Amino acid sequence: MTKSTTRAMRRVAAAFAAAVSIAWTCFGDDVVRNVWGKQREETKLVDTYYDLTSTDGGPYWVDVEFIGRTKDVTAVTFRGDVGLVEPGRDRHIVWNAGQDWDDQKDFVTVKITAEKSGQHGSVQLWKGGPYWATENIGAKEPWERGWYFQWGGTIPYTVRGSRFVSMGGESPRANWTPYGKSTATLYKMRWIDGNNLPKTSINTIYDAVPGNLTLIHDAARCRWGENWRMPTFIDYIGLITNCEWTVTTTNGVNGYTVRGKGAYASKSIFLPAAGGSLVEYVDYEDPYFHADPGFECKYYGVGGFYWTSSAVIGEIQYIIGGSGRKLFTACWAIDLTFVAREDGKRNYFEFQSSRLDLRNIRPVRDLPEEWTR
Repeated sequence: MTKSTTRAMRRVAAAFAAAVSIAWTCFGDDVVRNVWGKQREETKLVDTYYDLTSTDGGPYWVDVEFIGRTKDVTAVTFRGDVGLVEPGRDRHIVWNAGQDWDDQKDFVTVKITAEKSGQHGSVQLWKGGPYWATENIGAKEPWERGWYFQWGGTIPYTVRGSRFVSMGGESPRANWTPYGKSTATLYKMRWIDGNNLPKTSINTIYDAVPGNLTLIHDAARCRWGENWRMPTFIDYIGLITNCEWTVTTTNGVNGYTVRGKGAYASKSIFLPAAGGSLVEYVDYEDPYFHADPGFECKYYGVGGFYWTSSAVIGEIQYIIGGSGRKLFTACWAIDLTFVAREDGKRNYFEFQSSRLDLRNIRPVRDLPEEWTR
């Protein structure tokens, strides 16, 4: 994976309630160049312009971040050339500073990052098992949180402060397409199919899994390309039963080192406790978890949540308290959930979560890298 970054410094001479004087100093590189910007007169909108150059084509995932010297800048309201962007000149991003950071002043660094998928490491942890990626989608290193996705979604979300922000320039959607759809509808819409389902019963509560996401809706395939896919619930059952799980801290990040056994004991991956969203009520037995109605990243450093591609049969009707009015019908998918702590219990297990929730994804491939070139 290659990553190119350009930073521009600007000085905010007054609060955003008044006119702002901006001085830009740019540091160019081979991909992101000619960064400059200005505040629109008589407004609280800040324009940023840049050129996205590439000798091997695109597209790139472009992210923008405003970093204050003495204050936290919660900059989340963007539109324009963020997210998936083709190379070209005069790319344009608009930040609504009045909405995100009104009546503030500070020295602020504008950081534009362009990232393109490349080669990703992978290891096989048991005989006949898939090859697990060594980092999450959106991460450069095993301990980095990477990006988050709604189930069946291919647009990634990143975290600003504690809030999730779409790299496609939108807020997390409560009307996400595969949410609230029956199994029959998901098959009809070709969101799921019967591929990679067990041929016989595996004696678990998930024997009735109706299907897995089709590859067009598989974030690993869409983001990393051919040969990569999201794990199924069978893959995670294998990861739980065939490997040793040890709570570790890597580069200051809590998580689990998952190591193979026997002939595979030299192979391992690290799963960071990168947190996620809990947008609906679920009766978690573990006191670490409780529902949160908003799209905020919870339990970073404590809990890990990783999507499978597997749907769950069943809908739950939620009722607004006391009114007797139906709120919505919730549908679920299977994820891996863990708590990064050692207390003599097995704190990692397959669970089911709302398809609205934002989770990390750790991709797998079915063939070693040298066979897929």
